[in-house]
Amino acid sequence: MSLQSDGLPTGAVTFDLTDEKERFIVGVIQRFFGEHKRLYRVMAMRRAEVVEDGKRRRLVLQAVREQAGTKRPKWQVIAWDIDGPGVRFYPRPTKAQMLALFAAFGTTR
Repeated sequence: MSLQSDGLPTGAVTFDLTDEKERFIVGVIQRFFGEHKRLYRVMAMRRAEVVEDGKRRRLVLQAVREQAGTKRPKWQVIAWDIDGPGVRFYPRPTKAQMLALFAAFGTTR
């Protein structure tokens, strides 16, 4: 994964739409961003795998800038759990901290 000058990873994320769980989470992501069109800007996205309690979990991670009506942007990582299913929001006070958390999740595939 390469880095642009602003520190954000580049690259594409692909999904296996023959996998029922992946197809479901893609639909959830599409509905979420369809309902919040102007609130969130996805800066980067990647896949990761983590092991929790001995169980493998596939995640879709998004580095996000929240575009609420405030003067200061809000930063967070959104973790969409393919095997959960579920979603977790990890707010961070700065872009640098958000990017560090984004990079720290599991291994990419």
